[in-house]
Amino acid sequence: FNIINYFLSSPRIFFQEEQKKMIDMSGNKILLVIQEIVLEGIEQGFFLEEDPRKFSIMFWGTIHGLIHFKKLEHTTLQNENHLLVFQYSVGKLIQSITI
Repeated sequence: FNIINYFLSSPRIFFQEEQKKMIDMSGNKILLVIQEIVLEGIEQGFFLEEDPRKFSIMFWGTIHGLIHFKKLEHTTLQNENHLLVFQYSVGKLIQSITI
């Protein structure tokens, strides 16, 4: 998670070109796994989604943001249970495409 954050902030500063390519490939693999799950859900009649690729990007971005909130559990979000917020949010995302 922290590697991805460093990568997003300044990929050319923190990583050599070969490392950047490896990280890019890992990110693409993550998106493909999510997209395959969404496509399988559509094929099986569980999900209704017009653009599985865009949903996969949004889903991954949301998960990334929710993980950031873990760092705020002793400050801004100190009255919230991080796990419950995470589960609620992921559930809402899945519910948004569930038939």
